[in-house]
Amino acid sequence: MSDTATIEETATDQTTDGAAEAGGGESAAPVTHRRVLGVGLPVPARRRLLEFDEVELVDDAAEGFDAAVVSSRLPPARWSMVPDLAEVAPVIVLVHPGGEQTAVALLEAGAKTTVAEGNEGAIVRFLDDGVSEDLVEGWLSTQDGGEDLRSMTAPSGLGNARAFERALAEVSEEGLLPRLGFISLGGLERGGIAAGTSIRRRLGYLVRSLVESRGGELFDLEDDGFAFLVRRLDLESARRMAAEIVAAGSLFRPDGVPLAVAVGMAGPETASDTDTLRALALRARDRAASSSTQIADADELAHSSATELELAVVVAGADAVDARDPSGEHHRRVTDLAVRIAEALGLEPEQVAKVGLAARLHDLGKLAFGDAAFDESHEEHERCVAEHAEIGAGMVRHAAGDEVAAAIRGHHEHYDGSGGPDGLEGDGIPLGARILAVADRWDRIASTDGAAAVVDGLAEEAGSVLDPMVVEVASGLL
Repeated sequence: MSDTATIEETATDQTTDGAAEAGGGESAAPVTHRRVLGVGLPVPARRRLLEFDEVELVDDAAEGFDAAVVSSRLPPARWSMVPDLAEVAPVIVLVHPGGEQTAVALLEAGAKTTVAEGNEGAIVRFLDDGVSEDLVEGWLSTQDGGEDLRSMTAPSGLGNARAFERALAEVSEEGLLPRLGFISLGGLERGGIAAGTSIRRRLGYLVRSLVESRGGELFDLEDDGFAFLVRRLDLESARRMAAEIVAAGSLFRPDGVPLAVAVGMAGPETASDTDTLRALALRARDRAASSSTQIADADELAHSSATELELAVVVAGADAVDARDPSGEHHRRVTDLAVRIAEALGLEPEQVAKVGLAARLHDLGKLAFGDAAFDESHEEHERCVAEHAEIGAGMVRHAAGDEVAAAIRGHHEHYDGSGGPDGLEGDGIPLGARILAVADRWDRIASTDGAAAVVDGLAEEAGSVLDPMVVEVASGLL
């Protein structure tokens, strides 16, 4: 006796007995149960199948089954099981928007027919009598609203923006945070409309294979590039996939110049809901489009945003120090001077920028001493003079980096070794600190004695407090 027959007889016996025990009357119609093996089914589809009393959903083929329902979301690596399943019982493909080509491949592997996600009732009807005419409708429509799946397909053959929205809604319903990414394409128009359309389609095939090999789906958002969704993919694997996508884009050269493909993505480590995930992925894509690597993820974006916030805090702290300084905007003036000196010394733009940032923050440590920083009669004033450079360096190291912190820490070191906090001398003092020292003294002299006194004032300290080479360059700017 088959497993199915046993289940049917048992169900009938139980129903009949139950009716008799209830006190006679007409017995209820027996329920015919079917054991359905679910393979790769998303949670919403499983839930809808379980709503049918006729279905007993099993997860292990060894338990026996009357039919197998295989999701078109099944990774290609597992497609090899379909022929074996088909030898035992009918295999039905549950196809999702954008999964049409996968469904065709599974039909070629031995699947009996296809049903669209949301139309699981057609599976029950098929199990009851084997009639499959209504499954054509299942391919083209869903239960809610008769939405044409072809309306969710872009000209490239990929799922379009509507299919993408539906996929997002499904993973949200499952309570799952996937790896989400957006891909921008720059330069398609350079070869003309026809060439651009052809390149987009061919690139879509390449990228689709890269995404699907990780168990994901690719969508064509048409005017807004591509999007991908992978239910489970760690950050490092996602970065490798993004690099492969960028490399694939470089193969296409509409006018001899590679396409400008940029990938931005976000994953569960950076968000707690799909709306936030989507917003972060879009921001990452925009950042990637202006980046030399053409790749950005929300983890880097979050770090960048945090760094910007931290810098904003320390800059505000420097402004608070200036508000107590009798000379006014000392930090801003020293920044201008330090940048001019650094440029005159021939430093690279990146180094000039770091000197400028160090100058913008060089007296930040005075914030810890309040009014004592500028009140020579205050009992804490001497300690402020001795320690503010070291304290300021500690305040900025995390936000601005070691080089900026070192320049701030060393801007009161003396060229002859008599300064502090570390007693450095000569070229042992970071160049950024030596530039800051000259710019700082320049502004203090000008603020107290006037601009005319600057050259002589710097010359008096050259070789003892200040680096004579930096003094010479600075004096040439006056």
